[in-house]
Amino acid sequence: MTEARLELALLTFQEGDASGAVATYATILEAQPNHPRALNDSAWILSESLRDYKKALELADRGVAAAPDDDHLRDTRGAILSKLGRLQDALKDFEKFAQLNPPDGPRRAKALLQMGRTCAKLKDSAQAKKHLDEALRIDREKNVFSPQERAEVNQVLLSLRS
Repeated sequence: MTEARLELALLTFQEGDASGAVATYATILEAQPNHPRALNDSAWILSESLRDYKKALELADRGVAAAPDDDHLRDTRGAILSKLGRLQDALKDFEKFAQLNPPDGPRRAKALLQMGRTCAKLKDSAQAKKHLDEALRIDREKNVFSPQERAEVNQVLLSLRS
């Protein structure tokens, strides 16, 4: 039943019903309180769509406690922490996200993008540039980023150089 409910929650979200998706994930979490994907996806939706950062962080924290080497949970929690202004904590999650992926892998490029964004917010230009340059190198080899992400990276790099 869990897989069917996970798919139902995803479809519900894709149909534009974020609250319904979170409710479906909640039924999974009632039976399996530490289910990594249900915790991650529910936390992501709560943060990105419903802007309930407190509840999102609670779920992401639970997920990371249960599955500390789940790169999706590290990415999600880092994004939530960043939105809450806890940039140093976010950076730690993004660093772990990067470590959990192969050096030239697409998911590592995504982690490096997150690290670059965070370092730029922290006014650490040297580290931001380093992470973003590496992310672009992987992107050139693997075509990881969307045109919007590439434009963002280039814009941040330009602003760091001036």
